[in-house]
Amino acid sequence: MECLGGLEALVTPVHAQFVNVLQTYIQAAVEHKDFDEATAQAHKSYNDHRERLGPDAKKVWQCLAKLGNLYQDQGVISQAFHMLRNARQGLHSVTSENPEEAYNCVRDITNGIIVIAIKQRDFDEAENESLSLIKQAEELGEAYQGAVQRHKHNLAHLYQDDLWRNDRSLALPPPNRTMIEKPLLEFMQFKGTDYTISYMQPCSWNMLRELYESTGQRSKLELLLPKLEDAISSATSENPTHGTLYNYKEKTVGSFITLGQLEKAEWWLLRLRDEVQPRVFSRLSITMQLGRVYFRMSKPNEAESCLIEAQGMAKKKRFSQKTTAFTQWWHGVDAMENSPINAVQAASSTLRDKSPRVVEMKCTSWKRQI
Repeated sequence: MECLGGLEALVTPVHAQFVNVLQTYIQAAVEHKDFDEATAQAHKSYNDHRERLGPDAKKVWQCLAKLGNLYQDQGVISQAFHMLRNARQGLHSVTSENPEEAYNCVRDITNGIIVIAIKQRDFDEAENESLSLIKQAEELGEAYQGAVQRHKHNLAHLYQDDLWRNDRSLALPPPNRTMIEKPLLEFMQFKGTDYTISYMQPCSWNMLRELYESTGQRSKLELLLPKLEDAISSATSENPTHGTLYNYKEKTVGSFITLGQLEKAEWWLLRLRDEVQPRVFSRLSITMQLGRVYFRMSKPNEAESCLIEAQGMAKKKRFSQKTTAFTQWWHGVDAMENSPINAVQAASSTLRDKSPRVVEMKCTSWKRQI
């Protein structure tokens, strides 16, 4: 704080150097949960800019937007929404003669407004704001086609989330399949080179997979999966993040199982098992799922090998609570060939449950069915 006071004495509070240092200070305050100090400094900066530059200066509206973002981070949604709306309107006014500058000034603010609308379950508002961003970027020509595709990708997320959560008013129809599918297919055909585009490619393939599988479009799903395989195979562990990429692969396995393409599911499960550390809980889940696949492929020896491996993992301390009940159940099975497939299927997903009691109750139920 003393550093800020000394710098302000040397330069004005609207000087770029001072503003940058102040922003770093505010960020540090937020990271240390000192929201009162962060908010006080942001308000002071806004008032200083307004006093020295006039109420309609571009930097004044940008300060208001930063203040709105700060309130949003604190969860004061209504105040944040009001500030972001006013900041955007002000920036539109001062940049109205330059559409490109206007778009670049309000893009992030509009994205913040969309986030708030989604939190408030106002999907119509979020949709309208997203469509407005797409239109603005499209009007700027070829140089902004990457931005257009990013906005369309985000809109597809909105439509898909809306459809799956089923939060829309009963008076309004959910987005139809075409509204979700069309922007994703357009995104697939776009040959962008920047990082965010390449990051979103596997995500878009995965969204299409979820759409086709959940709506029973089997033929489209069968055609899509080889392309999805290529996308997630070529993506690096950093792009997208390794955890997200692993999740896409795991869900692809589920689709292969749904389609009855068990050899493909086996291949991917073996690959996933090699990718994770032996002591990671995901390894246990993969091994159980692989055992389930082997049951369905009528390969009891391979299935038994997987379950024996899972049993060995269950003896380790970090897995014992979640797996002891299941391994006890497994010991009670006299003949591998007579094991109920449904039990193994359920175990593979239920072992993710955080409650050992739930696992124990379900395993007891399965054992009675033998």
